[in-house]
Amino acid sequence: MGRIHGLLLIIGFLKPTLISQKPGDLIVHRALAYDGVEEVGSNWGPEVSYFLKQVEIDFPAPWCGAFAYAIRKEVGYEPIGKPRQYAWVPSWANTGKVVWKRSSNKKPYRHQVRPGDVILLWYPSLKRLGHIGTVIQVRKDGVVTSEGNTNRAGSREGQGVGQHFRSWDVIHTIMRPS
Repeated sequence: MGRIHGLLLIIGFLKPTLISQKPGDLIVHRALAYDGVEEVGSNWGPEVSYFLKQVEIDFPAPWCGAFAYAIRKEVGYEPIGKPRQYAWVPSWANTGKVVWKRSSNKKPYRHQVRPGDVILLWYPSLKRLGHIGTVIQVRKDGVVTSEGNTNRAGSREGQGVGQHFRSWDVIHTIMRPS
């Protein structure tokens, strides 16, 4: 088997980085590839329409959930269920293993959170979960995320894909989608 893998590497059918990477690393790699993508108009544009189409939406709409879904699908870790449900951020709370939830009244253990996990943010004004980000780095004081439909201020109604630091205090739930 090793010789076959080696041959496939040499002739270019396999890439060594994909063989040795963990699922979360692949998700992070895809997320970072879109860093800096911006909307054209409001909630639209070539990349944004692509993200939305992955969750079966073909019109301008909020797209942070669509972005999180699309990057997973691209690397073969499409969450279980109907794609359309992932456009609605609260649906992500029921899609896999809960790594940590604010109601536990404990700080998350850093070793439990992995790159590729998703964070869900609660918005009191909405009275619901209202934004999602993909963990790209775990730090002592929080996580660095890649988020769609955001801006430099970290808004949930932004114009592009960007990275944000989110302290443990602002995160509502951390999920590992199935």
